[in-house]
Amino acid sequence: GAISSSATKLPIEVQEPSTRTEHLGKHRQYWRDIILGVNDGLISTFLLVAGVAGSGLSSQDILLTAIAGALAGAVSMAAGEFIATKSQNEVLQGEIGLEKTHIRDYKAEEIEEVGQHLQVIGIPPDQSDLRDRLIAHYNNDSNAL
Repeated sequence: GAISSSATKLPIEVQEPSTRTEHLGKHRQYWRDIILGVNDGLISTFLLVAGVAGSGLSSQDILLTAIAGALAGAVSMAAGEFIATKSQNEVLQGEIGLEKTHIRDYKAEEIEEVGQHLQVIGIPPDQSDLRDRLIAHYNNDSNAL
């Protein structure tokens, strides 16, 4: 038999766009800071207002005290977060510098640490081929460490 020129076409499945949910960890630190800041701001402002309300101040004076206290708290928290983040970055940069010095001066010990870290991330000693290839890569490329 001859082959027909009008071949049967199979239907093409159209795939829907991915509905993959992104990880929340990317912004986790920001959420932590926001929640702590709002909680701290609400509690401190409430306690300040409760304290001055008991002294018999007028409603206008209590409102002014609440606004001033909230603004002072916001400025204080922003300055504190800035200093804490800057300090954290300086410590991290110091650690990176120290590790670079260790890699330069104590490479054998640093390569040994790589083997220990592989165990921690789930590459057990019985996967020696993979471990040997990874350790060889790190041993040959100081920038990889």
